[in-house]
Amino acid sequence: MKNRQAPLGHVVDVPYFGDSAEVALIQLADFIAFFLRRYAEIKEGLVGPRYPDEENRIQGWIDKIAERSIGHNFMYRRVGRGTAEDLFYRNASHSIRAI
Repeated sequence: MKNRQAPLGHVVDVPYFGDSAEVALIQLADFIAFFLRRYAEIKEGLVGPRYPDEENRIQGWIDKIAERSIGHNFMYRRVGRGTAEDLFYRNASHSIRAI
């Protein structure tokens, strides 16, 4: 049987299935994840900025996100990390760990 859609055509946006009271939080998480990814890509030298002031603007947004986040010592503890915490720590880029 021949597929009628490409595999990516099967991806459905989460807000269609989420509780309407929680959709804004899901979208906010996606928004923040986009900026964290873009920040890491630029800081790690994987891609260049798309426009002249992009790196500075993203740094400003990351600073605002960091101000509103839990403390660094709660995200990446030096001792007493569980299995999942250690997995996240080992796989986080250096630029993300430094936020």
